[in-house]
Amino acid sequence: MTAAPVEGRRREVVHTVTVRHAVTRGPVPGVAVRLVPPSPWWWSVRYVAGAVVLHAQPALVAPDPDLTPVERARRRPRVRITVADPLVAATVENPTVELDVTGDHTHELTPVDQTVTVDLRTRTDTPATGRTVTLAPPGQPAIDLVAVAGTPGRYATDARRWTASETPFDLLVDGALVERHALQPFQTDTRLHAVTPA
Repeated sequence: MTAAPVEGRRREVVHTVTVRHAVTRGPVPGVAVRLVPPSPWWWSVRYVAGAVVLHAQPALVAPDPDLTPVERARRRPRVRITVADPLVAATVENPTVELDVTGDHTHELTPVDQTVTVDLRTRTDTPATGRTVTLAPPGQPAIDLVAVAGTPGRYATDARRWTASETPFDLLVDGALVERHALQPFQTDTRLHAVTPA
């Protein structure tokens, strides 16, 4: 027989912190979370569908006007968010952060500088050399790629800090549209393969 829940000990969701990638605005895989001591014992935490979810007994987190600011601060939970997957962790600037949680909010993980590399072939499957290759994000300045010395047909951007407005982007060769692509957020180099339009 299952025991009935004890009144006053039921836990509810109190705070939710959405964790997302600063460029794609999507979830980040391989994230682990834990409470940081001395977080009060009545808090618990888990990571669900891209969000840090904090539970507590409602009676223990209800506002108390008699508490001093220091006492209120001591009752707040502090969480550690860690990108545990080493391959994903290598693509973000701060793979481990600690946050004092006082309400629902969004925490963005900023990526490291990334490159885009294009291996360009002709229609006869030979390296396409001497071409002008650019990336054109809609409504944003074009991003130039330069030929990589020693590898015919390969073009690459400089390592740079990408923004959400720069992906997806159109791949242009000599001003002609080839394809639309998006930055691969969990790699430090987005590798593309394309064929010249003519």
